[in-house]
Amino acid sequence: MIAISFVLALLQGTFPGNVPGTEIGGGLPSGYEPSGAVWHPQRNQLLIVSDDGFVSAMNADGSNLQLWTLPGDLEAITYAGLETNVVYIGREHPDAVLEFDLSTPAGALLRTFDLSTTMTGPTNTGLEALTFVPIDGHPEGGVFHAGLQDDGKIYVFDLPIVTSTTSTAVTFLNTITPSPGLTDISGMDFDRATGTLYAIFDSANRVLAMDAMGGLLNNYSLLPGNDQEGIALKGCEVFIAEDVGPEVWVYGEFPDASGCHTLFVDTGALSVSAGGAQSFALAAGAGYSGKLHLLLGTLHGTSPGQPVGGLVIPLNPDPWFSFTLQQPNTPPLTNGFGALGPAGNATATLNLPAGFVPASLVGKTAWHAFVVVDPLTGTLPSVSNPTPLTFLP
Repeated sequence: MIAISFVLALLQGTFPGNVPGTEIGGGLPSGYEPSGAVWHPQRNQLLIVSDDGFVSAMNADGSNLQLWTLPGDLEAITYAGLETNVVYIGREHPDAVLEFDLSTPAGALLRTFDLSTTMTGPTNTGLEALTFVPIDGHPEGGVFHAGLQDDGKIYVFDLPIVTSTTSTAVTFLNTITPSPGLTDISGMDFDRATGTLYAIFDSANRVLAMDAMGGLLNNYSLLPGNDQEGIALKGCEVFIAEDVGPEVWVYGEFPDASGCHTLFVDTGALSVSAGGAQSFALAAGAGYSGKLHLLLGTLHGTSPGQPVGGLVIPLNPDPWFSFTLQQPNTPPLTNGFGALGPAGNATATLNLPAGFVPASLVGKTAWHAFVVVDPLTGTLPSVSNPTPLTFLP
């Protein structure tokens, strides 16, 4: 215990976002109690749940609010793949993961995965946090991490969200203890761009940053606000949902201003023999609305990359780079080139039929990144981070 406390003290730092933040929850209905949040890059929306039975979606500035009703004490929300309509909601008492479809105005509860035989707490201290952690090559795409407020631990589950559309089987895998003695976990999010798991501990006003297995990376104190029950990462911004007000705050430069990610994928690996698809969510930002995107690729790494006009495209030239440059909307790539939407967003897909990729590429990695093209000047004002795709047998 002394050694763990010493490590926590060494890693401790103040909240690294820009303070004060901006409150964007003013459009939520009176009485709405934000209790969980996640940023969905494919929908380009912030998804929030209320513990009095509401699911909502809004733009990053709080506009364009949509509401669905779902009975239950809803405490957390996450998504698995980049599929735009199906989300996973954490319910408290009885603790469960609810599979919910947002595709209609009324929404639809598809499945209920009961977690109560593994994790449960006294009234109002049960499941309080939920996030999905992708795992390359996993048959379900990854696993769910559920936080129990009563003991501050994270319970890891395997749910059949890909291999079945009807099964409600729950497989408990293991338990993570972020910090012995620290309870009241109230929100979680896994930043897929950096591989960092963030967990809020409400009564301590603290955020822990961990790797996917719970290894401590940073221990941030002085989390702004109070009654913090949701955390959602969007590039270098973080949303904190507070269940009083209601209030949803956004803070910039979290955890720092460098290395902001604008390209996201739903998987980092595909089987050569089985084939499959990698979906891309491009989030250049509203400042690039109306400009063009060009998604490029390489099989030869990201360094030193291609210097262009003061920027560096983090891809090395090779035949795949030339193909994506010269034939951007040609299969297997869909929408590699096109206009960015009003929020500076777009989607693209790499479809790889079974046997399309040569077996000689098993174990190798393809990389993709996009550039923003100004159609008036022909210049490249922005370049994204690279994302990997590893080829499995």
